[in-house]
Amino acid sequence: MKVTLNSQNYNSYNYRQQNGNNNFAQRNQIPTFNGGGAAGVTGTIAKKSGLFTKIDNLYDKGIDYIAKYFTAPLVDSAPMNWAAEKFKNSKYLFNHLLAVGSAITSGMYMYKTLKMPEKKPEDRDRKKTLAVNQFLTFALSTAGAYFLDSKIGNWWDKQTARFAGLRLNDESLVKDFLDTNEAIKTNNKLIIETNKNKVSKKDLKLLLDDTEMVRDFVKSRNNFKSMLPKQKRALLNQIDGMGVLKTMIVFGAVYRYIVPVLVTPIANKIGEKYLSRKQEAKAQEAANSKAA
Repeated sequence: MKVTLNSQNYNSYNYRQQNGNNNFAQRNQIPTFNGGGAAGVTGTIAKKSGLFTKIDNLYDKGIDYIAKYFTAPLVDSAPMNWAAEKFKNSKYLFNHLLAVGSAITSGMYMYKTLKMPEKKPEDRDRKKTLAVNQFLTFALSTAGAYFLDSKIGNWWDKQTARFAGLRLNDESLVKDFLDTNEAIKTNNKLIIETNKNKVSKKDLKLLLDDTEMVRDFVKSRNNFKSMLPKQKRALLNQIDGMGVLKTMIVFGAVYRYIVPVLVTPIANKIGEKYLSRKQEAKAQEAANSKAA
């Protein structure tokens, strides 16, 4: 007896595959258009392309206008050049950029608030109260973001060093990094005590050593030196990204959570007290003028 193995399954598979392909082709068959033919389809596409071309042209003109009359004057202005020169080497540059963005947003809110129409006499005081609250909210939240960012800096550096140690397979990196910075701090304290009241604060600051940054410390490790150039760049970029991530988390938490929940009520109370004292002073002046 002749036995054929797997022939039926193979044929069934081919049948299903062919049948499935045919069904797929039928489901995805290009539809035919009656009445207009290819010319009708081409005409429809041409009309849509003309519309999008006009929109693109308007968009490009708008971008060019903003770049010419707003972006270029702002970037080339003396204050912007001064700020770029002053903060170009600052390790808090990203913090400053977030704070500037928040200042612009808060300033626009304050401007819009003060420009709101006044339907009642008391609306002017309400606008001032709201504008003061917006300013205080911005000031307190920005100060809080900088404070919190600096407070968790050492802890975050430790986590970044741990991350770098895992990437380099360097078990002693974290301990060496912490010991190095501790030695620098101890030496700086000795310098301060030795030169106290002998030199100016500005000169004393020049004598102090900066604490070691994770990025620079990693470069001194043998495992890093043995890496390929592309791997080195990738690791250093990741280390830089850890610092940016920390600042984003801190500023985001402060502006989006801590501000609405904690700072805004405090700002409201301060604003109300400020305006109530101002109104009391005006009332006292009016009373004094009447008495005179």
